[in-house]
Amino acid sequence: MEAFSHDGHLYQCYAVEEPISTAERYGKQRDKLSTDLFKLKTKKLDVKKILGSVIVKKYIYMVPLHDSRHLVSHAQTKAAEVKGWKLPFISQSFAIVIETEDDYVTERDLVLAIPKPLIDPVPLNSSAIPNWKDSNSELKERALSKLAGVLDENARSRVFDALLRKYLDGENALDRLRVASPEGYQSIQVSVSHKESVLVLDYSADPEGTQRTLKEIAGDLSEEFMSVCPILDKRTTETLAWASVADWLMRCPLSFGDN
Repeated sequence: MEAFSHDGHLYQCYAVEEPISTAERYGKQRDKLSTDLFKLKTKKLDVKKILGSVIVKKYIYMVPLHDSRHLVSHAQTKAAEVKGWKLPFISQSFAIVIETEDDYVTERDLVLAIPKPLIDPVPLNSSAIPNWKDSNSELKERALSKLAGVLDENARSRVFDALLRKYLDGENALDRLRVASPEGYQSIQVSVSHKESVLVLDYSADPEGTQRTLKEIAGDLSEEFMSVCPILDKRTTETLAWASVADWLMRCPLSFGDN
């Protein structure tokens, strides 16, 4: 099963490799349905643990295309068979229904209406982080020294590596934003500059909670980015915010402990 709902609906999804004839499609859909239904019996203890107190009333078999009446007949036969197993999580009103995305037109349209992010994420090259460290040893050591007073060596390295990844992701995002929306790029830059100028006034150093302080700064900055550049999605503004925090750590404004 792919998922279940607490009102007693269990979902199974299956798609054959197209193109294929109606008869072949039916055969594959039939066999897949039978195989997975039988697992309710053979793996009943595991299924019970997953479902908890949920009693399954409807088994929804989702397929991209359904064009054979024989599949409906097969589903009716299998539903009666499943009820005959007397499984504790199967209702005696148990039924199997065959559905396609056409049964979810409203939900599909809502999903398709979600605008595509202005900036698509681009995965970092595997060599990006090592290359940056090799070329920016001074910035690296400066950031590590600021974290040294409040984090042990292992934690310090992990936090720095996570921040560095965000920094590089943010730099890539800014490069793409500059091309996609020069106005949005300028708004972000102005916001970053202003935030940096008041950083030491807005946030006091917290020797007992460096990561909490960093998270607070990044959260505030992300909200500000969404306000000044609403065309960006939340994931992008969070990436840009953490990139700014990492940049400040490596250059100057943020300081913790005795640093």
